Amino acid sequence: MTQFAIIVPAIGDQQVVDDTLVSVLENCDGRARVLVPCDADYEDRYDLSDEVDFHRCDLARELGNAWKQRPFLAWTSLANEALYATQDAYVALILPGVSMLPGSMDTVVEVFDSKPETASLSPVLLPADLDDSDATVAVAIPSGTRVAVSQSQLDQFGSNMIGASMMSGFFRTSALLDVGGWNTAIHPLVADVDLNMRLTEAGYEIHQTPFSRMMINSVPDLDFDRYRLARDSQIIYRQNQRSRGYSAALRPTRVIREMLSNIGSGSIATMAGRIAGAYGSLPSPARTSRQDHSTLKRAA
Repeated sequence: MTQFAIIVPAIGDQQVVDDTLVSVLENCDGRARVLVPCDADYEDRYDLSDEVDFHRCDLARELGNAWKQRPFLAWTSLANEALYATQDAYVALILPGVSMLPGSMDTVVEVFDSKPETASLSPVLLPADLDDSDATVAVAIPSGTRVAVSQSQLDQFGSNMIGASMMSGFFRTSALLDVGGWNTAIHPLVADVDLNMRLTEAGYEIHQTPFSRMMINSVPDLDFDRYRLARDSQIIYRQNQRSRGYSAALRPTRVIREMLSNIGSGSIATMAGRIAGAYGSLPSPARTSRQDHSTLKRAA
């Protein structure tokens, strides 16, 4: 009986998914279940059903044709499907394109067990050439007038650090359920930032684990909605600024200047999204363990 589940959402190119699965199976040493949330029609080309739990979902019903046109948009829905299906104490999210390296699981459970307030651990992410000087550990929001999510360098951990990136992270299952998991109602490119901010706001701690190392071979093709991304990014930026005691007021001149410098590249949609984000708020996750508990109490 394991106490860890590794979630690998089946999105994008299937060969990339399979390569990630092979690296996970080779390096988790039987200490974790491997969950692959996937579309109902997903093909198990390598007959991995004995080693992998395929959790099939009707994405066509949930997301319409969007998941076929832009499959990356489905990763938050798939991750949540696996999250609510598992009964393991801890979960890892590894998106296709990432390879698990030897020893990545060695200390994760011990850290979680010894630090019950910890909700998330960020592994070291290495480029394909394994150059440690380019290693990153988390997503960060640099200071400025708009959100600019970036990877935080290994030697800068803690400086504007938000938490584990969507490419790879370890989580305490109960903490994820408490805050509602990944928010499927916001742009998936900033869903990792949103999740980690909600974990922090709920009083959990987020740490980095230097002993767990992953290699990024490729990043999913991000065919994104500029308006939605700009809107959600602006809202997240404002929330982050307020949490630090800074003003989060919109600066129209900066928005216009950016728009003029990007004419022809979707800047009007970006500007409209940022303006909407300056006065809007993020939708709440559809489900949390607290909501489930309240529902059970009412039913009783």
